[in-house]
Amino acid sequence: MNVSTQISHDTAEPLRGAALQAILPQRFPFLLLDRIDTWQPMRHATGCKAVGSVEPYLLHNGETEWPMPFVIESLGQLAIALFNLSQPDGTAPKVLLGNVSGVTYHAPIPLGSHLDLEVRIERVIDDQFIASGIARLHGAPCMEMDSLICKILNEGAGS
Repeated sequence: MNVSTQISHDTAEPLRGAALQAILPQRFPFLLLDRIDTWQPMRHATGCKAVGSVEPYLLHNGETEWPMPFVIESLGQLAIALFNLSQPDGTAPKVLLGNVSGVTYHAPIPLGSHLDLEVRIERVIDDQFIASGIARLHGAPCMEMDSLICKILNEGAGS
């Protein structure tokens, strides 16, 4: 996928809607990132996720808290978006989320909340990168992730 015509690396506007879909393969109901607010290529990005109180495809009846694995997925999607936005040729390679470690849960996330997300690309090694991230609720950390290994798929290898 080539995103160079849709996204400028020096944009000051938050990315949402069609601009966000141009850099991520996920679609409703599995797009767990609503907006990218800021980003520095191959370094850092911030964004947000509005946690719905009614998510018929994702939540079971009676749940009152957003499941923590969804927060990991939101941070992973922000990390993939940052990586894709950082590509100098404007391509958006396919990336698979892999091993996650060092996850610390600080507080539950009530449905109807607004999560602020932040990720950093810590290292790029050959066909993978390692990201870290934090999710905040009302400015306080609700989850931290020390390491998420992301595999960059080689399109030429039939992936």
